[in-house]
Amino acid sequence: MQKEPEDRLSAQEAIYDPWICQQGVPEIDLFAQEDCFENMQSFYAEYKMQEAVITYIVQQLIGSNETEDQKKIFTQLDDDNDGQLTRDELLKGYREFYGDLAE
Repeated sequence: MQKEPEDRLSAQEAIYDPWICQQGVPEIDLFAQEDCFENMQSFYAEYKMQEAVITYIVQQLIGSNETEDQKKIFTQLDDDNDGQLTRDELLKGYREFYGDLAE
């Protein structure tokens, strides 16, 4: 290992270093690679299905009145009407609701 860049091996020199040459190039098992890719696709599909089921369950559990109440609260907290709550907006709402307990 050389601290100074100019003292280090170039990429071309490093490729032909005896240690690198002794290691050889690993063989890639194309069947294992294909299986891995298929597993990743399957996992993603299962994840998306699980996400959809959870969303459906939550929507069924929350009544429409509760949803409307949550929308009203969100709208009241969203000072700049950008559809996102910032940390400051949340803290302001918390302080308005809890008063001195927010500190």
